[in-house]
Amino acid sequence: MKFSAWAVLVCALAGLDAADITAYHQEHFGDLKYNKWGVAHIVTSEGWVAIDKNKKLLYTPFIFDNGPDYVKEGLLRFVENGKMGFVNEGGKKVIPAQFDFVFPFEGGTARFCNGCKSVSDGEHKMMDEKTGTWGKINKSGKKLP
Repeated sequence: MKFSAWAVLVCALAGLDAADITAYHQEHFGDLKYNKWGVAHIVTSEGWVAIDKNKKLLYTPFIFDNGPDYVKEGLLRFVENGKMGFVNEGGKKVIPAQFDFVFPFEGGTARFCNGCKSVSDGEHKMMDEKTGTWGKINKSGKKLP
């Protein structure tokens, strides 16, 4: 009984450093910067993620201009299972990841596409607006006519 309790304690303590999702970021980029809602975008060995102050993984941000997406009208884009959706600044998923591509909100609406293809113009990629099904959503995710 003593051995198994000791083994559990040693394994738990050893796992603290190995499971520290912030270690890579701190080593390569320095201190974490949390927003006023307690969310930080950090770089791991596998790419960008968002975490809370308890180091809980919240979402994978859409990468724009070599970093996490910018907040527009209180929301930013995230990626999950190859689809895009929106989170608020507190890290809550407010519009599920359901679009192949979605632009940031402007004037209360965001343009989305499903089935669209991307085209390259050298260093950058953009969506070919002649492909796929395009539409608009409001901030609650409702598709607009």
